[in-house]
Amino acid sequence: MISTPRFNQLNMKKLSCFKPEKPAFALSMAVLLICLLISGCYLKSTESHALPQAIKGELDLSKWRFKEFGPVNLDGEWEFYWQQLLTPEDFTSLSESVSARWISVPGSWNSYHIQDMPIGPYGYATFRLKIRNPDSVENLTLEIRKMETAYRLWINGKEAAGNGVVGMDSTSSIPFWKKELVLYNSDPEVTELILQVANFSYKRGGFHNSTKLGTTRDIGAKRDRSLLLDQFLFGALLMMGLYHLGLYFYRKNDPTALYFGLCCLLFGIRVLVMGERILVLLFNPPWEFTLMVEYLTIYLGPMMFVIFTYSLFPREIRKGMVKLAILSGVGFSLVTVFTKARVYSEIVGYFQIIIIIFGLYLTYTLIRAALAKREGIYLYLIGWIFMFLGAVNDILYTRELITFGFLDTIVFFLFILFHSVVMAKRFSRAFSLTEELTEALEEKVDERTRELAVKNSEQKTLLHVLCHDLANPLASIKGTLEFSEEDESIIQKMRPVLLTATENGLELINLIRKISALEEGKYEVVVNAYDVETLISSSLAIMNQRITEKGIRIGIEVEGRLKAEVEQISFVNSVLNNLLSNAIKFSDQDSVIELRAFSLNGSVVLEIKDQGIGIPGEMISRLFEMDASTSRAGTRGEKGTGYGMQLVRRFVESYGGSIDIQSKDIANYPEDHGTTVKLTLKKG
Repeated sequence: MISTPRFNQLNMKKLSCFKPEKPAFALSMAVLLICLLISGCYLKSTESHALPQAIKGELDLSKWRFKEFGPVNLDGEWEFYWQQLLTPEDFTSLSESVSARWISVPGSWNSYHIQDMPIGPYGYATFRLKIRNPDSVENLTLEIRKMETAYRLWINGKEAAGNGVVGMDSTSSIPFWKKELVLYNSDPEVTELILQVANFSYKRGGFHNSTKLGTTRDIGAKRDRSLLLDQFLFGALLMMGLYHLGLYFYRKNDPTALYFGLCCLLFGIRVLVMGERILVLLFNPPWEFTLMVEYLTIYLGPMMFVIFTYSLFPREIRKGMVKLAILSGVGFSLVTVFTKARVYSEIVGYFQIIIIIFGLYLTYTLIRAALAKREGIYLYLIGWIFMFLGAVNDILYTRELITFGFLDTIVFFLFILFHSVVMAKRFSRAFSLTEELTEALEEKVDERTRELAVKNSEQKTLLHVLCHDLANPLASIKGTLEFSEEDESIIQKMRPVLLTATENGLELINLIRKISALEEGKYEVVVNAYDVETLISSSLAIMNQRITEKGIRIGIEVEGRLKAEVEQISFVNSVLNNLLSNAIKFSDQDSVIELRAFSLNGSVVLEIKDQGIGIPGEMISRLFEMDASTSRAGTRGEKGTGYGMQLVRRFVESYGGSIDIQSKDIANYPEDHGTTVKLTLKKG
């Protein structure tokens, strides 16, 4: 979802949870205001007027002033004729001995009892209502919402509306849901409504929603507002979903955007099949398909929301609960896809219980997250409370315990408002962190560039040294060869000189190769514990001829059987040999070189002390610099590269040790001069 020391030192407090108590309160008030405005889209104040109710099939609206009071619901007791499909003609000839039953509307007929037995959801019936109209009212309209699941409507003996096909069995009845607006003639003193309803496909039959009567202007305006709200919700959810899917497409290491995007799309699809049923208005699909889509959003929406919440707060939500949410969502969805509506609509109640359980669990876990002060949890918790209350409202509404209507898509949109603030805060902080990381990376790049520039300079210096110092031996070889053209015997006479020049050139090349290999990390140093006295003896054996030529006396003092952590070949050939070579080169004939080894503070100290001409003070500070040559002639005119000490230091440091040089040059200390080189190594 980069790790350098610089990055790890960033002030990570900037990523800790913020304290949005005041913003959360302000946003909560704003959301409440939006809720009130949305409610205002549907409600027109009737608090000061008693709402009329139908009594035994008659509704008195004679004193209802539609232009002042607004639309009215045709609720109350309607005449009810079970297992009869009656037409206006049937009522004119209906025997007076046939007494009508009355049923409360709105509400399904499932629990209506005939002979002390509930009639259940499947069957057919006729409803009738007589309305006493007010005087001088024009242009009234009926708003008929869905009937479960097919109906035919007559107004004053004329067929005015219908959905689906009303039949007496499942083969002759065809379900369909679509809101209808029907012109209502209020001229006669009494208007008769006759409604045939049949249901053989759904878990519920009859009226579930109120039929509303109002002026054409009020009913039309309400329909327009409702349609506009559905279009707005669908567009907003669609855009939000596609936006988050796009975020995931470009940043796949964070699945949170994917889960939230899918949630938005699922709730957006639900908008199309609920409310004004935009999908039906546009494409008129089969009733079974529309209902299946509606139920799939019921099952998959909560499942995806649990997954999304888990991706935000994985410490609080148990993974087992997420798996249970997936199992239940997928399981109920498969039943919906592979069975008929009268089967899967019956089991939705069990899933509603699961929703309540998960809702309580998420509330508990989000409160825990709030106590742990997780980032963005306060706004998320407020948004979740709106969602959970909306879910409870919808469950109660489907079970006909309240009549407020569905709120799921609206409360999810409100949740998006809260979550958008959280996401904006996170994006802002992520952007700030990216800027800081970019600055740190730029600093790191600049630092690395400077290091490369230094190394490049050192490589150029080494090349310059190689060219400069190789010039002398090559010039010597060239001059000898030129003289040999006149006298070939010169080659034999100058053979020692040619060999020395060749050896010096090769020594210089090998020295620079080793330094470059160490600098580039190509020379792998593997240290082991070696006996110090054995290492000294190996180096003295190599340098024995030069020691003998100058008559140097060697003093060795080793404390016990000391062992040091070094790499044997490089320590002998490149460290000790270089140091002994310098001690011999700058020592006079018959002088003494002392080698002492002892333990100090858990380390091994090796001292090489000579009585030579010493090193000037200004030269000591430049001994280990790559861009400064410290080459000098020895007491017998011996030559060197001037870069041996750089190699010594690099090898000693690669062992995890250090080197220190103390010297008194002969110019300032004519009686007591010499150099002491002290190596401090890890004890083996």
